[in-house]
Amino acid sequence: MQKRRQSTAVRGPNGRIAFFLPRHWIMLDEVRARSRRHRFLNVSTGELLTLTPEGLLLLLHEATLVVRLLNPLTHQFTDFPRLTELLQARGYESARSLQVYGAGLVADASTVAVCFSCPMVLAVAKPGGKSWTVINDDYMNSVLPFAGRFYCATYRGVMVVNITSDQQPPMLLMVAELSESFYFSKMAHSFHLVDNGGELMLVHRCLDSNYKRKYDVYRVDLEAGLLMPVKSFNGCAVFMGMSRTISVSAGAFPSITADII
Repeated sequence: MQKRRQSTAVRGPNGRIAFFLPRHWIMLDEVRARSRRHRFLNVSTGELLTLTPEGLLLLLHEATLVVRLLNPLTHQFTDFPRLTELLQARGYESARSLQVYGAGLVADASTVAVCFSCPMVLAVAKPGGKSWTVINDDYMNSVLPFAGRFYCATYRGVMVVNITSDQQPPMLLMVAELSESFYFSKMAHSFHLVDNGGELMLVHRCLDSNYKRKYDVYRVDLEAGLLMPVKSFNGCAVFMGMSRTISVSAGAFPSITADII
């Protein structure tokens, strides 16, 4: 039996094994005002892909407390400031108890927003920056990156992280405030933001008059600044978790019943 020839794996200039990198794809050179998205063309099939920030992974290097953003497609890292100062300011000596509630990119994907549940802060940072900027330290019922922005739901309503320039501090802006007749119990109720096929929706998990669990659903009308009651999810099913809620098309998965939670 002939002995199998052994050789070292071929690696690219960045040290990564070329076998695992995407083949036949090129990035189109497009110049678009205030856009950080790029389209990729498959030169063999002609297929086009548009990358969005939702596919990126947020990582923590525990030894240095450096936050990193990983693009799984290109294997490229982007480093953000250390969490050392943010944790020490709130009495944390290490990241052992650190918990993240949600994260997303804002300001044309130039800034990352992270909602920590331990410590309880919403903070933003830029690549290569020196520190994290805390926007809010109140409890968030739900957070969701949606259409290039970062939305938060609290007992007051639905808000969005707003970053205009380096001269103005980042802040939360109200986009749909709860009406005076809207009853929300901080102890017994919860809000859940969900991207329902490109439409921002809010699920209100509450109790009825018999103390049984019920769910009210609203469409977040960003133009009118209102929560509009709806009776369905447009053929989708919604799965709710403690920190994330997702919508799945029943048409794509026949085993799922449409318009249920």
